[in-house]
Amino acid sequence: MPGTHYFWDMDRIPVPYLERRSVGKVIEKLRAKFGNGPMVAVGDENRMKENDDPEVAIKSVPLLEFIHVPYSQKNAAAKILLQSITERIWARGDVIVLLTADGTLTKDIMVLKSQGVTINLIGNRLNELYIRLQEVAGRSYVFQWSEILGRQ
Repeated sequence: MPGTHYFWDMDRIPVPYLERRSVGKVIEKLRAKFGNGPMVAVGDENRMKENDDPEVAIKSVPLLEFIHVPYSQKNAAAKILLQSITERIWARGDVIVLLTADGTLTKDIMVLKSQGVTINLIGNRLNELYIRLQEVAGRSYVFQWSEILGRQ
């Protein structure tokens, strides 16, 4: 049975500033918009603490696996997201909601899309790699937390 799965690079796409105390509500809104399903989130816990981000709240969200990745390790978050994506067996009709600004996933996203997996991309940076990732994703949403959170 097809399902929705979330993959979030929290260093590149941080929790919206006004929602930092209720990360569970942000995830709830994402799931309401795109469908219920498990989430893998990667980020640097130490950096989140320095920025007063809600790392403790993240760990208490149902169906969420948080993986600590040191920010100093270049592309480590993308590699872990990619590993999490590729270790799963995907079926036609499955949906991936990918929150990243990392265009290094383009090739792998193309393969999944060719297998009938729908890719919903949420990003916030316009650089050459991200633009390529936007081009191959099935649906691409320009990073607008206000739309997802229902605020104007």
